[in-house]
Amino acid sequence: MHERKCEQYWDAEDDFDVQEFKVTVADTTSYAQYTVRTLKISKPNSSDSPRSVTQYHFTAWPDKSVPSSPWSLIHFRNNVMTSDREKGPIVVHCSAGVGRTGTFIGLDWLMRMADEVGHVDVYDCVERMRADRVNMVQTLDQYIFLHEALAMSVLLPPPQSSHAFLSQPTIDDAALMSEFMKLNSFIGEDSERNKESAGFTLRSSESTMSLDEGNGPKDTPGDDNDGLDYAGVVFVPGFWYRKQFLLMDTPDLTSADEFYRWMYDLDIQTIVTLDHDNPKLWPEVNDVVEFDSCRVTCTSKETQGRAVVRTLVYQEEDLEATMTHLTCPGWVDSTNLSESPYIVIDFIKTVKQSIIADRPVVVQSSPSHGNGGIFCCVSTMMDQAEADQTVAIPHVISQVRAYRPEVIREHGGIQPVLSMCEEPS
Repeated sequence: MHERKCEQYWDAEDDFDVQEFKVTVADTTSYAQYTVRTLKISKPNSSDSPRSVTQYHFTAWPDKSVPSSPWSLIHFRNNVMTSDREKGPIVVHCSAGVGRTGTFIGLDWLMRMADEVGHVDVYDCVERMRADRVNMVQTLDQYIFLHEALAMSVLLPPPQSSHAFLSQPTIDDAALMSEFMKLNSFIGEDSERNKESAGFTLRSSESTMSLDEGNGPKDTPGDDNDGLDYAGVVFVPGFWYRKQFLLMDTPDLTSADEFYRWMYDLDIQTIVTLDHDNPKLWPEVNDVVEFDSCRVTCTSKETQGRAVVRTLVYQEEDLEATMTHLTCPGWVDSTNLSESPYIVIDFIKTVKQSIIADRPVVVQSSPSHGNGGIFCCVSTMMDQAEADQTVAIPHVISQVRAYRPEVIREHGGIQPVLSMCEEPS
């Protein structure tokens, strides 16, 4: 049982009374890494008008640890500081008000310093904060993370408006190469969890986990892949959800039983396969594929734009589940995606129409960091462009790499992504 370190001072479902004040949540917008709430604070027995307070709640930061990607905190900080608000101090807090709080304040301080005077001093910044409040930037990991986030914010170009990005006449290859080399400088040693695996391998067919904490309210920080007891498989955040994608190698026939049972256990609704079709795994319409312990029936198959869409019914004893399976033959067969980016854009749009809210999309390719990694990156960029009207290509790639470091490791791999993003979404 987790220790209760601070009290929640709002109630998403009802009014929250604090002495003579009443706090009401007037609006909530949730993203993969944070939630924005509008709180109305009033005095029921007063003629004063309610006051509006905007709360930015970063939800992907474990206590005494660091976020998975520096870009997530940079993006959060930029949205806080560019929000439409009246002048005045910003209240920043965590549970103790020193570790995560100090790291956030330090990052904002140093980013402003880099922009205004052209140099930074991380040690002096932390020392000055600690002169006012003890233990600001509490752990060594947080101190290292502060350096990494600052370096990323300074070296990589800031997000562009969608209009400015689409107005560019051509892609500057020299600038692209420089940007890509800077992006690669942020790749560290692969963690044990993210090391390349030789195909889809299940470590334990009994291991299951709940998706509700990760893709629900998003108020529970932590490692989204804790308890994921399958080799070569990793949850990857998108723009809207912390577990928006489940990135994996395409299974082979020897693991088909375990794969389908796992899809059932995790209540997966949508599967995207970016490999050549295999009718022994994905049956044709009205066909039934028998495995050792289960059977899979294709009840419908149709072409929607660039996508081939199947409805699959999984059955095992008294268990049954329906899943939507999508493939993109034009993508798999293409030898140069940068010449035909509309194939990927159209396919992703079709996938989005099949997605069940809050449920992760299984994304498969061989290897997973190839077409699967590109799918996660471009889909996230499309969501961001639509919601924020901004484009942040290197930052999104960096976020995906925090979970699958092999994604787009070669310079040639980023060109198709740029071409896709240049297509109007």
